[in-house]
Amino acid sequence: MDQYLDQARRQLVAKRNDLVQNARQPLTKIQNEVIQYMISKVKPTDEPGTRYTFRCSEFYELLGYTTTSYTDIKALLSEIRKINWWVDADRPGEDDKNLTWFNLVHANKNSDTITISFHEDIEPYIYKLAESDYYFSSYRFHYISLMKSFYSQKLYEQLNTHKHDKPRQGNPYAEWTYEIGTGSKNDLFIRIAQAAPELDQRFRWDRKEKKAKPITKYDGFNPGEPMIPEGWKNFAVFKRDVLEPAVQEINKYTDMLVRYEPLKTDLSGTKHRRYCAVRFSWLLKSEGQIQATERLIDSEYQEIEEARAKNQSNVVDGVSLAEKMEQLKQEQDELEARRKAEEAYAADVEKQEALEKRIEHSRYPMVTAEFGGDFTDRQLDFLCDAAFSSMPAGTIPFKDRDEWASDYIAYYKKTVDATADDTRTSPYNRLRDMLKKDYDRVAMELAERYIRREEERVNPVQKAQEYLRRISDARQ
Repeated sequence: MDQYLDQARRQLVAKRNDLVQNARQPLTKIQNEVIQYMISKVKPTDEPGTRYTFRCSEFYELLGYTTTSYTDIKALLSEIRKINWWVDADRPGEDDKNLTWFNLVHANKNSDTITISFHEDIEPYIYKLAESDYYFSSYRFHYISLMKSFYSQKLYEQLNTHKHDKPRQGNPYAEWTYEIGTGSKNDLFIRIAQAAPELDQRFRWDRKEKKAKPITKYDGFNPGEPMIPEGWKNFAVFKRDVLEPAVQEINKYTDMLVRYEPLKTDLSGTKHRRYCAVRFSWLLKSEGQIQATERLIDSEYQEIEEARAKNQSNVVDGVSLAEKMEQLKQEQDELEARRKAEEAYAADVEKQEALEKRIEHSRYPMVTAEFGGDFTDRQLDFLCDAAFSSMPAGTIPFKDRDEWASDYIAYYKKTVDATADDTRTSPYNRLRDMLKKDYDRVAMELAERYIRREEERVNPVQKAQEYLRRISDARQ
């Protein structure tokens, strides 16, 4: 790795602690890495509004991606620019703030560069920190750039805000305790889980209220709400999937040596049957230990460079940026497909609701139920009139006329549906003509079917009455 890239990955990521502790950002792992990389460009002496230009190749190499696609990075930055989130006020009387990252994002294909400037609302959290009366913290970018777990990055950032806390007397370790699963402000689940993104104005059919309602949740989570995996309720799962990998990577790649202890007593002193808190203890690495960590990071970056030179897979977590972008695209496509399915379902339900109302007010409810999706009420009236003009006189009781018409229309509609679409007349006109003229002479056949059915309804009664008369006659 050349000297410029080596210097770039060692740059400090500095930001106010409340941006880390109180923000619920809907960032994926790759998006989080990009943001921290760009924050590392900010120098202590920079003025708000400063523009930063960097080479795409620098970005790819520092994050270990195989792709060199100009389109990929544009798509990634476009997604990040859409993200907004809330930072809760850290002091009484202050406003909660809805923030977004960038004010400007430019790309130049010829020079293979990206130019960005941060949004003015985010500037107080990353500029002139030494002059601010807020606590802030910093770390070298390459401490997180090689981490495979998103939760490793998030946990390290949380602990980093307390990194310089003084240990208790007689104890070499500094400590900080987080609750887990309590929903409090100090709940580690809330602190490290990815937040649900904001949603576009989309609609879903509410079957209970029978109306379309705006979609307000992403996978069941409200925008900005931490998407805490259901499995975390089981501490063994949380330990396996989050704590153990995160602590191992923090100890391996950063300036801290961390250990943890699960607790069954919360911060108020209340005891619980299950683990409800985790106490983290840490030591800052000695100069020699930090040098060893730096050599380890250097060696892994060297391996990445060697793999790149051999045109081998050089992605730290086994996935290229192109692949990650494809994964993101698939997620978006799935969300869009789900949205379309929900919209189609809502439309179907809405049509069914409208059809039911038509059936309720129709003179011929069975005909409307059968063909209401194909024809208007006015057309159905004309079709029924055409059908009744072919009905043999005196054969069908009034109560059965609707059912007979439905069967009669259905017979000829099958013929119409099988007819080529390039005929001169519309399906409606062809159907109406067939009903009037009864080309196949089925009107009488259907009428006879109804007559036989009526006889079958009557005959059992007559037989029963005759049987009773015979019994009566025999007794006499």
